[in-house]
Amino acid sequence: MKIAIISDLHFPKNISQQTILYSESGYTDAFYESIEEQIKKFQPNNIGAFIIDGDFYWDYKEFAPLPIIPPNNQWNFYNMFIFQLVAMRQWLHSEIPLILIEGNHDPWFETCVYSKNGEAFVNLTHYADFLIVHYKLTEFQANKVIELLPRNSSHKNRFEIGSNMHLLRNSGILIQNFYIYGFPYHNKELDNTTWKEHRETMIEIFLKKVAQIQKKRHNKSAMPILVCHHGQPKTPKIFFEQLNGKKQDIIGIFWGHWHGVSDEDVAKLRISGKFYNVMPEKNSWNIPIFEI
Repeated sequence: MKIAIISDLHFPKNISQQTILYSESGYTDAFYESIEEQIKKFQPNNIGAFIIDGDFYWDYKEFAPLPIIPPNNQWNFYNMFIFQLVAMRQWLHSEIPLILIEGNHDPWFETCVYSKNGEAFVNLTHYADFLIVHYKLTEFQANKVIELLPRNSSHKNRFEIGSNMHLLRNSGILIQNFYIYGFPYHNKELDNTTWKEHRETMIEIFLKKVAQIQKKRHNKSAMPILVCHHGQPKTPKIFFEQLNGKKQDIIGIFWGHWHGVSDEDVAKLRISGKFYNVMPEKNSWNIPIFEI
């Protein structure tokens, strides 16, 4: 099976182009146009899954001071990440699973956006709470934002994003004989654990879930693939060493996040083991495809 996987897309382009990702990296109009074109060309006979490894969209909170009331009262400003998720699902062939991993710029991930049985949706009650807590909107303002979402669900409290979509946080999905698993980003502000405690908990949960999958399959092999948005070069190596110490084999660790990582560090990791950097700038601004 082949998988297409990329991290750090950082939609929307107009915000990326206000950052050093545009001035010093390469997040240009051409890059975003190319991403859309590449996704539209994927076909289920040659791509088994498309994975976005964190930082799908910008967190507006990073751009303080944030204008709580958008210019010209364009309240859909807050809904744009939802519309971009909808567009991504529409670009991709409906038979190809779209898998999302949590990044440090994805505060919506399982806060107000969820997936269940392959259906991704916004819980509107949670979304209102998210807008109030995260962006400091009033209840009235949050409701103005939500009113602009077209009702597209039989569920009163939902906005449907798309089918065959999977949000993976300390969870995985079995596709053919491969168990694709997402490690969540360690948010120091929200998580009251140390990095060491967070890492060890993630690995413990991962090992239990792999064992459960194997048991359900009557010990028929389901090879794990780890996807994480942890970018320090030493981090994937630590994951691998700890799993190796517990005699858990994996196909590879796919990682992104750290735009400051050097080509030398990426090459060293790739040579030393099953470590694959999937950031745009480390893959000639293309979506890398791997045979697994």
